[in-house]
Amino acid sequence: MPRAVKLRPVKLRPVMLHLNVLLAGLLLAAGAHAQSADPTAPPPGLVPLAEGEAAPAAPVGPELQQILVSREPGGRRLAVISGETVRQGARYQGAIVETIGANEVVLRRGGRREVLKLFAHPQGAVTPRAAARIHPDAPAAADPARNGRAQ
Repeated sequence: MPRAVKLRPVKLRPVMLHLNVLLAGLLLAAGAHAQSADPTAPPPGLVPLAEGEAAPAAPVGPELQQILVSREPGGRRLAVISGETVRQGARYQGAIVETIGANEVVLRRGGRREVLKLFAHPQGAVTPRAAARIHPDAPAAADPARNGRAQ
């Protein structure tokens, strides 16, 4: 009669165990990544619309896209408005660029002023300054005006 073979439990070395866990995590992450959007796809505005699909709304009026402020006192201030680079005091589509701040540009057309915001805060959103008033112990880095980047 054949003898029963005694099986010993296999003990994985700690390094092998860590490698197996890492490999399992990578395989799971690869599956999740495969479901994400195609990074090589063109931006939504360049993709042809399907039949019956409405076009996205184009921005009405000038759109503030970028602000460049020199770190030197009295340095240059530039803004990119709807793709056009302008300086403080220059003209943009019949308006005078009155001021270029850290997060906004003020245009003046006759007696009317128009403020273009770089980062529009949705209604009810808490701005960094308001958050600092609510939570005074919040880090100063959350408010660009406190760390010397704004005026």
